[in-house]
Amino acid sequence: MEITIVLGVAGFALLLLAYVMALFGRLKQDSWTFDILNIVGALLLVYYTYKENAIIFSVLLLAWAFVAVLNMIKLVMKK
Repeated sequence: MEITIVLGVAGFALLLLAYVMALFGRLKQDSWTFDILNIVGALLLVYYTYKENAIIFSVLLLAWAFVAVLNMIKLVMKK
């Protein structure tokens, strides 16, 4: 299996894991874990979509990662 596909599937799995865990109350949306899962998942998918020439999705996923970084900054400022 090509590494690009493996990374894409891993990114998809991380984003889905964060969403499902938050949806069922197993993970708070204002937690570091939620943000890290979103950042890593989104960046893995950015790589995948870039390699597959789906640039518009790369931009969307970069925005997704950026929002997660902003949330992490908010968490740091809260302390």
